Amino acid sequence: MSSYWSIIVSLLISIMLAALPIVIIIVQTSSVEKQKKTLCSLNALPVSRTEYYRLAMYYINNVDPASLNKSYRFPILFFSFVVLFLSAMTFFGIYATSYFSNYNIILGSMHGIQGVDESYQKGTFVVGVWAFIGAYVYLLYRLISRINNNDVYPITFYYYTNRLIIACLVAGVARHSLTVFLNDEIMPTELLTALGFAIGWRPDLWISTIYHKLMSRLKIFAGQAEPKQELYPVRLSIELIQGISNDHRERLEELDIGDCNNLANQNPFIIFARTSYSLLHIIDWISQAQLAVIVGENSLYEYRTKKMIRNVFQKGF
Repeated sequence: MSSYWSIIVSLLISIMLAALPIVIIIVQTSSVEKQKKTLCSLNALPVSRTEYYRLAMYYINNVDPASLNKSYRFPILFFSFVVLFLSAMTFFGIYATSYFSNYNIILGSMHGIQGVDESYQKGTFVVGVWAFIGAYVYLLYRLISRINNNDVYPITFYYYTNRLIIACLVAGVARHSLTVFLNDEIMPTELLTALGFAIGWRPDLWISTIYHKLMSRLKIFAGQAEPKQELYPVRLSIELIQGISNDHRERLEELDIGDCNNLANQNPFIIFARTSYSLLHIIDWISQAQLAVIVGENSLYEYRTKKMIRNVFQKGF
């Protein structure tokens, strides 16, 4: 009976993981409608005649929310199918003992080619499973962010599907590569779990790192030299802006506004439509960010305390 309930629960979790991204997507339509309503509330005011307002209205009116229409239907369903399949493999794959008892070139590579090593193949499977989990957690985080920023297209779901599959394959390659440096008999299970999750979170980082290390070792391709540390551009933290609390900063980061350089180039009406902040507050924050970008972090304090200038609108700047 306990085995029966375990199968039921595992199946329900797999279905939930496959359906969760679809449920998140449905929310975008109501979010866009709310943004339109907020902007339209300014129609009777003089600000509605500004170019920024017209650009904001054009932007909102041309947002195409993700839904199960003709353009999105197949990408979303294909993505959900891959998630469902990998979820089912996560919960039920380890029970396919006959699959691990036969030599598999993906799970075993050259290890055990003379004789099947079931334990080794199961270890490779575990790494792949945790790579899927890491990739799934990452894509949920990114999908919510992209929906919140109206940045979802049909190709988005193909991209995330591709990322899930690549993460599992890269994790397998990394697992086999580690056997060159570590003795598999003493490799702790925790290392396989952490390795798989880390690769799932950023598979592209591991691919590029392995590639550059290999090219450097073989001296095949030198590539472009990295810039000196002192030549890197300075990131102006959004916390330099007066009046922004931690809650404000976190909310702006949800809109992919993480520093002064980004905030300085924003349309205040779009932020107004997508948040609960007043339009005057947003304009003040943007004008402070523009001053910070122009004068730099070191001079900003002097402008505020000695010249009494806190934004680009004040006289004397």
